Amino acid sequence: MHHITYFISRLLVPFLLLFNLSYSISAQADTVNFVRDYTYNASENDSKVSARKAALEQLQRAAIEEVGVQVQASFNDSQLLSQGELKQEVHSNFKTFSQALTKTKIIEEKWNGESFYIKAEIEVDPNGITSAMNALTTGTTDICEINKEKVKKIIHKPANTQRNQALVDIAKTTNFDEDCNRWQYDVLSSLTHYTDYPISEYRTFIFSQLSSVKAYDLPSLMPRAIKYALKHSDEVSKEEWGITLKAMQRMPTKYLPSTFQVLAKFNAQQQPEKVNSIIKLASNEKLGDPAMSKEDTILAIIKTFSNKQAPYSARLYLDYADELTNVNALASIISDIYSKGHDSNNSDFTDLANNVLKHFLDNNDVK
Repeated sequence: MHHITYFISRLLVPFLLLFNLSYSISAQADTVNFVRDYTYNASENDSKVSARKAALEQLQRAAIEEVGVQVQASFNDSQLLSQGELKQEVHSNFKTFSQALTKTKIIEEKWNGESFYIKAEIEVDPNGITSAMNALTTGTTDICEINKEKVKKIIHKPANTQRNQALVDIAKTTNFDEDCNRWQYDVLSSLTHYTDYPISEYRTFIFSQLSSVKAYDLPSLMPRAIKYALKHSDEVSKEEWGITLKAMQRMPTKYLPSTFQVLAKFNAQQQPEKVNSIIKLASNEKLGDPAMSKEDTILAIIKTFSNKQAPYSARLYLDYADELTNVNALASIISDIYSKGHDSNNSDFTDLANNVLKHFLDNNDVK
């Protein structure tokens, strides 16, 4: 291992200087660090999210290719690829080669609507590139299956910091996409449960995924990301909630009502702010794809709380009653609140339930 990395570092010096890159070899002499930038020119179909993803992937590919050229020096002549062939292999099998990326730290990023500029520190493990090349040679190129087997060997071990870090290192090699999300959710569930051994970088990773995964993965990932944060610190930061709201903007509308259940996990002090921010999105026609109406949003949230937090549901109704016109949808919710209020031993809640029913009857043509 050490003689390979030493050889890589010797050969990379003039190569990196030529491309105006900075690099360093870690203390363990097992990785190569790059700082490099890239500008991606967006197409008409690109959004900010897709342009960012494309820019970052191009940057990562370039780093892998550059280290890969030197890694090949340790292979025999029959295994050598030309630089063009290696570039094509990395392009065609990026998921396989991405296992060599051990760290990607964004330093700077800019989006002007036409191009996305990104500058990042990227850490590449030469051994990961060797493994990828070996995988291509043997035909085992499914990175999801490779990582699934790695996770299976680790996840049932007794929880400790080293075990959780190993799971995080594997999880960060790929996104929560349709191919890899099965074992990713196993890792997320395990790390949510074992709160005694938190890995701070995983929390950052999970919320970053809300910006990059496909829209139909959001209904599964978003509530679990919130649950992870609340289990570990009893709160979601302002930045994390901002990411969550942006994810809600591109979530398929039909899944939004079920994801509102995550609001019930916040404590009484945090709930109003979170609820109001979602309703504000709906007011601006930015909640969901296609946009969910403000009234439907309010009704869905009131219904969410009517089961286990009926007093809060009642207060929400009174706050927004003048904007609610769907009498049929309201009738069952009001009936539920009223029943819970009269089954309660809390006289304040009983009075609140009476006020809700009276307001509903006085303002709607119903019996």
